[in-house]
Amino acid sequence: FAFMTPPYATPEEQVCKDWSQEMAKSYGKTLGAVVAVVFLNRVLLFMYKWLVAWGRLCTTTQLAQSQLWKLFLSQFLNTGLIMILVNMNISSYPDFLLFVRAFSIGEGTYYDVNAQWFTIIGTTLVLTIILEIFTNIVPPLFMYYIAVPMRVRIMRRKKVTQEMLNRVYKLPEWNLALRLAQTMNIVFCTMMYSGGMPLLYWVAAVHCLIAYWLDKWSLLRGCSRPPAYNAAVIRMSAHM
Repeated sequence: FAFMTPPYATPEEQVCKDWSQEMAKSYGKTLGAVVAVVFLNRVLLFMYKWLVAWGRLCTTTQLAQSQLWKLFLSQFLNTGLIMILVNMNISSYPDFLLFVRAFSIGEGTYYDVNAQWFTIIGTTLVLTIILEIFTNIVPPLFMYYIAVPMRVRIMRRKKVTQEMLNRVYKLPEWNLALRLAQTMNIVFCTMMYSGGMPLLYWVAAVHCLIAYWLDKWSLLRGCSRPPAYNAAVIRMSAHM
């Protein structure tokens, strides 16, 4: 590791300078891709939450089903498919698909899923899924332990009616559609790539274990009482 970090003063470090810089660029690109995917998933969450509200659906269950389907498709496309499509190399397209080159799809360097693909793209994918685990589970804990107490401490003295105080002390809602979509995204990515990366089985198992206990705690102690959903949302996720 000492040969990879500047300054490159000794002859040995000078020999490794070019290699070290290339490795640093590779690590930087991998980390940047991971952060970009996670950030885009957050953006998609807020965008679809806003768009689904335009549907004016009749029941809370129908709203959750609509959110689940859209959020799952967008996150799975962003996490599990875009990375593959951008890094694959397609020599020729049918005429009606030439427009996809504008999105850099098929302009990559990999003709097949080989050992080098697993080393670079596969590592990025595993790191993305691991980071998704923390970004999916930690926000409810942050809201309960930090955001809500700070909001109460700052705003409670300015409220003069019971209704205003109720809004200040109200805990955040439990987003069933979002948590199902995030979990299904982890499961689908694991099943899609675990044949070549068995480590994903362990990653998914750890995710399910941590998510079960933290989601249970968040639902019972850190969130307001959810509406009365029927079984249609769970059936929909089970039949995907």
